[in-house]
Amino acid sequence: MTRNATIAAGAVLLLAAAAIAILRNKPEPGGGDSQANRPAGRATGSGLGADASQDNPSNPNKPRAREGVKHPELAAKYGDSRTNFSKTISGNVVSLLEDAVAMGEMSTTGQLGAMLGGQRALRMGLGRLYGDLQLNEEQQQRAGEIYASYQKRQMDRSKQALDSLKKDPTPLMRLMLASDARARGEMSEEEYKQLQTESSKDLDGVINPLDERNMRGGTPLADPAFVSEFQGVLDPAQADKLRAAVDERAARNDGPVEAGNIANIPSMELEKLDSTINSVKKVTAGMKSVMEGFGGLQDMRPLLEPQGGAGGAEAQPGAEP
Repeated sequence: MTRNATIAAGAVLLLAAAAIAILRNKPEPGGGDSQANRPAGRATGSGLGADASQDNPSNPNKPRAREGVKHPELAAKYGDSRTNFSKTISGNVVSLLEDAVAMGEMSTTGQLGAMLGGQRALRMGLGRLYGDLQLNEEQQQRAGEIYASYQKRQMDRSKQALDSLKKDPTPLMRLMLASDARARGEMSEEEYKQLQTESSKDLDGVINPLDERNMRGGTPLADPAFVSEFQGVLDPAQADKLRAAVDERAARNDGPVEAGNIANIPSMELEKLDSTINSVKKVTAGMKSVMEGFGGLQDMRPLLEPQGGAGGAEAQPGAEP
Protein backbone atom coordinates (compact mmCIF):
# COMPACT_ATOMS: atom_id res chain seq x y z
CA MET A 1 0.00 0.00 0.00
CA THR A 2 1.39 3.38 -1.01
CA ARG A 3 1.98 6.28 1.33
CA ASN A 4 -0.85 8.20 -0.39
CA ALA A 5 -3.27 5.33 0.26
CA THR A 6 -2.20 5.24 3.89
CA ILE A 7 -2.81 8.97 4.27
CA ALA A 8 -6.18 8.64 2.54
CA ALA A 9 -7.20 5.80 4.84
CA GLY A 10 -6.30 7.86 7.88
CA ALA A 11 -8.25 10.79 6.48
CA VAL A 12 -11.40 8.67 6.47
CA LEU A 13 -11.75 8.88 10.24
CA LEU A 14 -10.89 12.58 10.30
CA LEU A 15 -13.52 13.31 7.64
CA ALA A 16 -16.09 11.31 9.57
CA ALA A 17 -15.31 13.31 12.71
CA ALA A 18 -15.57 16.60 10.82
CA ALA A 19 -18.85 15.61 9.18
CA ILE A 20 -20.39 14.61 12.50
CA ALA A 21 -19.29 17.90 14.05
CA ILE A 22 -20.92 19.85 11.20
CA LEU A 23 -24.14 17.85 11.33
CA ARG A 24 -24.34 18.13 15.10
CA ASN A 25 -24.05 21.93 15.00
CA LYS A 26 -26.18 22.43 11.89
CA PRO A 27 -29.07 24.80 12.63
CA GLU A 28 -32.51 23.30 12.29
CA PRO A 29 -34.33 24.41 9.11
CA GLY A 30 -36.68 27.23 9.93
CA GLY A 31 -34.90 27.84 13.24
CA GLY A 32 -36.36 28.25 16.66
CA ASP A 33 -38.81 26.14 18.58
CA SER A 34 -41.36 25.84 15.80
CA GLN A 35 -44.74 25.07 17.29
CA ALA A 36 -46.07 24.35 13.82
CA ASN A 37 -43.81 21.35 13.45
CA ARG A 38 -45.25 19.57 16.47
CA PRO A 39 -47.20 16.42 15.62
CA ALA A 40 -50.97 16.68 15.42
CA GLY A 41 -52.71 15.87 18.65
CA ARG A 42 -49.73 16.98 20.75
CA ALA A 43 -51.01 20.09 22.48
CA THR A 44 -48.51 22.79 23.32
CA GLY A 45 -47.98 23.22 27.03
CA SER A 46 -50.15 20.20 27.80
CA GLY A 47 -47.50 18.52 29.93
CA LEU A 48 -45.83 15.14 29.69
CA GLY A 49 -47.96 12.38 28.26
CA ALA A 50 -50.76 14.74 27.21
CA ASP A 51 -51.46 12.89 23.96
CA ALA A 52 -55.15 13.73 23.97
CA SER A 53 -55.84 12.33 20.50
CA GLN A 54 -54.90 8.87 21.72
CA ASP A 55 -56.79 8.90 25.01
CA ASN A 56 -60.47 8.07 25.43
CA PRO A 57 -62.26 10.84 23.47
CA SER A 58 -65.34 10.59 25.67
CA ASN A 59 -63.31 11.29 28.80
CA PRO A 60 -59.91 12.93 28.10
CA ASN A 61 -59.05 12.95 31.81
CA LYS A 62 -59.32 9.19 32.11
CA PRO A 63 -56.12 7.32 31.10
CA ARG A 64 -56.64 4.75 28.39
CA ALA A 65 -55.93 1.11 29.23
CA ARG A 66 -52.49 0.19 27.92
CA GLU A 67 -52.38 -3.55 28.36
CA GLY A 68 -51.46 -4.10 24.70
CA VAL A 69 -49.03 -1.19 24.44
CA LYS A 70 -45.29 -1.88 24.43
CA HIS A 71 -43.29 0.17 26.94
CA PRO A 72 -46.47 1.16 28.83
CA GLU A 73 -44.57 3.16 31.45
CA LEU A 74 -43.04 5.41 28.79
CA ALA A 75 -46.30 5.61 26.82
CA ALA A 76 -48.20 6.67 29.93
CA LYS A 77 -45.77 9.52 30.56
CA TYR A 78 -44.91 10.68 27.05
CA GLY A 79 -47.77 9.41 24.88
CA ASP A 80 -47.99 6.52 22.42
CA SER A 81 -46.90 8.43 19.31
CA ARG A 82 -43.75 9.91 20.86
CA THR A 83 -42.86 6.57 22.47
CA ASN A 84 -43.24 4.70 19.17
CA PHE A 85 -41.19 7.36 17.41
CA SER A 86 -38.42 7.04 19.99
CA LYS A 87 -38.31 3.29 19.38
CA THR A 88 -37.85 3.86 15.67
CA ILE A 89 -35.01 6.29 16.33
CA SER A 90 -33.39 3.89 18.79
CA GLY A 91 -33.31 1.28 16.01
CA ASN A 92 -31.53 3.78 13.76
CA VAL A 93 -29.07 4.56 16.56
CA VAL A 94 -28.30 0.85 16.97
CA SER A 95 -27.69 0.54 13.23
CA LEU A 96 -25.41 3.58 13.31
CA LEU A 97 -23.46 2.21 16.28
CA GLU A 98 -23.05 -1.13 14.51
CA ASP A 99 -21.35 0.72 11.65
CA ALA A 100 -19.20 2.63 14.14
CA VAL A 101 -18.11 -0.58 15.85
CA ALA A 102 -17.32 -2.19 12.48
CA MET A 103 -15.22 0.86 11.52
CA GLY A 104 -13.46 0.70 14.87
CA GLU A 105 -12.58 -2.94 14.34
CA MET A 106 -11.27 -2.28 10.84
CA SER A 107 -9.12 0.60 12.07
CA THR A 108 -7.57 -1.45 14.88
CA THR A 109 -7.15 -4.93 13.35
CA GLY A 110 -5.75 -6.57 10.24
CA GLN A 111 -3.90 -4.81 7.46
CA LEU A 112 -5.95 -1.63 7.66
CA GLY A 113 -5.32 -1.58 11.39
CA ALA A 114 -1.59 -1.78 10.72
CA MET A 115 -1.92 1.28 8.49
CA LEU A 116 -4.05 3.33 10.87
CA GLY A 117 -2.70 2.04 14.17
CA GLY A 118 0.55 2.63 15.99
CA GLN A 119 1.70 6.22 16.27
CA ARG A 120 -1.04 7.54 13.97
CA ALA A 121 -3.76 6.21 16.28
CA LEU A 122 -1.93 7.37 19.39
CA ARG A 123 -1.49 10.85 17.92
CA MET A 124 -5.21 11.09 17.14
CA GLY A 125 -6.16 9.86 20.60
CA LEU A 126 -3.87 12.25 22.49
CA GLY A 127 -4.24 15.25 20.22
CA ARG A 128 -2.06 18.22 21.18
CA LEU A 129 -0.62 16.37 24.16
CA TYR A 130 1.21 13.96 21.86
CA GLY A 131 3.37 16.76 20.47
CA ASP A 132 3.88 18.34 23.89
CA LEU A 133 5.30 15.12 25.36
CA GLN A 134 8.05 14.69 22.74
CA LEU A 135 8.21 10.93 23.28
CA ASN A 136 11.42 9.13 22.38
CA GLU A 137 11.38 6.03 20.21
CA GLU A 138 11.17 3.59 23.11
CA GLN A 139 8.37 5.57 24.76
CA GLN A 140 6.48 5.74 21.48
CA GLN A 141 6.62 1.98 21.12
CA ARG A 142 5.40 1.34 24.66
CA ALA A 143 2.74 4.07 24.48
CA GLY A 144 1.43 2.57 21.24
CA GLU A 145 1.00 -0.80 22.94
CA ILE A 146 -0.80 0.80 25.90
CA TYR A 147 -3.12 2.69 23.56
CA ALA A 148 -3.86 -0.48 21.57
CA SER A 149 -4.89 -2.20 24.82
CA TYR A 150 -7.14 0.76 25.63
CA GLN A 151 -8.77 0.51 22.19
CA LYS A 152 -9.43 -3.21 22.65
CA ARG A 153 -11.03 -2.62 26.04
CA GLN A 154 -13.23 0.09 24.60
CA MET A 155 -14.19 -2.08 21.64
CA ASP A 156 -15.19 -4.99 23.88
CA ARG A 157 -17.13 -2.62 26.11
CA SER A 158 -18.95 -1.09 23.15
CA LYS A 159 -19.91 -4.51 21.78
CA GLN A 160 -21.34 -5.64 25.10
CA ALA A 161 -23.25 -2.38 25.52
CA LEU A 162 -24.62 -2.61 21.97
CA ASP A 163 -25.80 -6.18 22.56
CA SER A 164 -27.65 -5.04 25.68
CA LEU A 165 -29.19 -2.15 23.77
CA LYS A 166 -30.45 -4.49 21.05
CA LYS A 167 -32.16 -6.67 23.64
CA ASP A 168 -33.73 -3.77 25.50
CA PRO A 169 -33.81 -0.27 23.97
CA THR A 170 -35.90 1.10 26.86
CA PRO A 171 -33.05 3.07 28.54
CA LEU A 172 -32.20 4.81 25.25
CA MET A 173 -35.87 5.48 24.49
CA ARG A 174 -36.33 7.00 27.95
CA LEU A 175 -33.32 9.27 27.39
CA MET A 176 -34.53 10.42 23.98
CA LEU A 177 -38.05 11.06 25.22
CA ALA A 178 -36.69 13.12 28.11
CA SER A 179 -34.48 15.04 25.67
CA ASP A 180 -37.55 15.72 23.56
CA ALA A 181 -39.60 16.79 26.58
CA ARG A 182 -36.84 19.14 27.73
CA ALA A 183 -36.57 20.70 24.27
CA ARG A 184 -40.34 21.27 24.27
CA GLY A 185 -40.25 22.94 27.67
CA GLU A 186 -42.15 20.07 29.28
CA MET A 187 -39.28 19.09 31.58
CA SER A 188 -36.99 21.24 33.68
CA GLU A 189 -33.25 21.40 33.08
CA GLU A 190 -32.62 20.01 36.56
CA GLU A 191 -34.94 17.04 35.98
CA TYR A 192 -33.34 16.32 32.61
CA LYS A 193 -29.82 16.36 34.03
CA GLN A 194 -30.88 14.00 36.78
CA LEU A 195 -32.35 11.62 34.20
CA GLN A 196 -29.15 11.87 32.13
CA THR A 197 -27.12 10.85 35.17
CA GLU A 198 -29.41 7.89 35.83
CA SER A 199 -29.41 6.87 32.16
CA SER A 200 -25.61 6.92 31.99
CA LYS A 201 -25.55 3.89 34.29
CA ASP A 202 -27.97 1.91 32.12
CA LEU A 203 -26.19 3.04 28.94
CA ASP A 204 -22.64 2.57 30.20
CA GLY A 205 -20.39 1.81 27.26
CA VAL A 206 -22.80 3.13 24.61
CA ILE A 207 -20.92 5.86 22.77
CA ASN A 208 -22.52 9.13 21.73
CA PRO A 209 -22.73 9.00 17.89
CA LEU A 210 -23.06 12.81 17.81
CA ASP A 211 -19.72 13.33 19.57
CA GLU A 212 -17.01 13.68 16.91
CA ARG A 213 -14.33 12.85 19.48
CA ASN A 214 -15.53 9.26 19.38
CA MET A 215 -14.36 9.17 15.75
CA ARG A 216 -10.93 10.56 16.64
CA GLY A 217 -9.67 7.81 18.87
CA GLY A 218 -12.03 8.23 21.81
CA THR A 219 -11.02 9.81 25.12
CA PRO A 220 -8.08 7.80 26.50
CA LEU A 221 -7.34 10.49 29.10
CA ALA A 222 -10.70 9.65 30.69
CA ASP A 223 -9.62 6.02 31.14
CA PRO A 224 -7.85 5.52 34.51
CA ALA A 225 -6.12 2.33 33.35
CA PHE A 226 -4.65 4.05 30.27
CA VAL A 227 -3.51 7.09 32.25
CA SER A 228 -1.89 4.94 34.93
CA GLU A 229 -0.01 2.72 32.46
CA PHE A 230 0.98 5.64 30.24
CA GLN A 231 2.32 7.62 33.16
CA GLY A 232 4.63 4.71 33.94
CA VAL A 233 6.61 5.22 30.72
CA LEU A 234 7.05 9.00 31.13
CA ASP A 235 9.74 10.99 32.87
CA PRO A 236 8.69 13.39 35.68
CA ALA A 237 8.34 16.42 33.41
CA GLN A 238 6.25 14.49 30.90
CA ALA A 239 4.13 13.01 33.68
CA ASP A 240 3.34 16.53 34.89
CA LYS A 241 2.12 17.46 31.40
CA LEU A 242 -0.05 14.34 31.31
CA ARG A 243 -1.65 15.15 34.67
CA ALA A 244 -2.28 18.72 33.55
CA ALA A 245 -3.98 17.47 30.36
CA VAL A 246 -6.14 15.04 32.35
CA ASP A 247 -7.22 17.83 34.72
CA GLU A 248 -7.94 20.18 31.81
CA ARG A 249 -10.06 17.57 30.05
CA ALA A 250 -12.04 16.90 33.24
CA ALA A 251 -12.66 20.63 33.71
CA ARG A 252 -14.03 20.93 30.16
CA ASN A 253 -16.51 18.13 30.73
CA ASP A 254 -19.28 20.27 32.20
CA GLY A 255 -22.07 17.82 31.38
CA PRO A 256 -23.87 15.68 33.95
CA VAL A 257 -22.11 12.51 32.73
CA GLU A 258 -18.76 11.56 31.22
CA ALA A 259 -18.06 13.02 27.79
CA GLY A 260 -18.49 10.45 25.03
CA ASN A 261 -21.37 8.61 26.71
CA ILE A 262 -24.63 8.74 24.76
CA ALA A 263 -26.42 10.00 27.90
CA ASN A 264 -24.66 13.31 27.31
CA ILE A 265 -26.73 14.15 24.22
CA PRO A 266 -28.08 17.69 24.25
CA SER A 267 -31.83 18.19 24.51
CA MET A 268 -33.56 18.23 21.13
CA GLU A 269 -36.94 17.34 19.72
CA LEU A 270 -37.32 13.83 18.35
CA GLU A 271 -37.80 15.13 14.80
CA LYS A 272 -34.45 16.91 14.86
CA LEU A 273 -32.73 13.96 16.53
CA ASP A 274 -34.14 11.60 13.91
CA SER A 275 -32.93 13.83 11.07
CA THR A 276 -29.47 14.19 12.62
CA ILE A 277 -29.05 10.46 13.28
CA ASN A 278 -30.08 9.62 9.71
CA SER A 279 -27.62 12.17 8.32
CA VAL A 280 -24.76 10.87 10.47
CA LYS A 281 -25.64 7.29 9.47
CA LYS A 282 -25.27 8.19 5.80
CA VAL A 283 -21.83 9.61 6.53
CA THR A 284 -20.64 6.63 8.55
CA ALA A 285 -22.06 4.14 6.04
CA GLY A 286 -20.12 5.86 3.28
CA MET A 287 -16.93 5.97 5.34
CA LYS A 288 -17.36 2.31 6.24
CA SER A 289 -17.59 1.44 2.54
CA VAL A 290 -14.41 3.40 1.85
CA MET A 291 -12.56 1.57 4.61
CA GLU A 292 -13.82 -1.77 3.31
CA GLY A 293 -12.57 -0.73 -0.12
CA PHE A 294 -9.09 -0.06 1.22
CA GLY A 295 -9.10 -3.48 2.80
CA GLY A 296 -10.09 -5.04 -0.51
CA LEU A 297 -7.32 -3.21 -2.36
CA GLN A 298 -4.81 -4.53 0.15
CA ASP A 299 -6.06 -8.08 -0.45
CA MET A 300 -5.63 -7.60 -4.20
CA ARG A 301 -2.11 -6.23 -3.88
CA PRO A 302 -0.34 -9.56 -4.63
CA LEU A 303 -2.37 -9.84 -7.85
CA LEU A 304 -1.44 -6.33 -8.93
CA GLU A 305 2.29 -6.59 -8.25
CA PRO A 306 4.63 -7.36 -11.21
CA GLN A 307 5.11 -11.07 -11.65
CA GLY A 308 8.36 -12.67 -12.83
CA GLY A 309 8.75 -15.38 -15.42
CA ALA A 310 7.39 -15.77 -18.93
CA GLY A 311 4.61 -13.36 -19.75
CA GLY A 312 5.31 -11.37 -16.60
CA ALA A 313 6.46 -7.81 -16.14
CA GLU A 314 9.86 -6.64 -17.21
CA ALA A 315 12.81 -7.70 -15.11
CA GLN A 316 13.67 -5.31 -12.30
CA PRO A 317 16.88 -3.26 -12.68
CA GLY A 318 19.89 -5.21 -11.52
CA ALA A 319 18.24 -8.60 -11.92
CA GLU A 320 19.96 -11.31 -13.91
CA PRO A 321 18.59 -11.80 -17.43
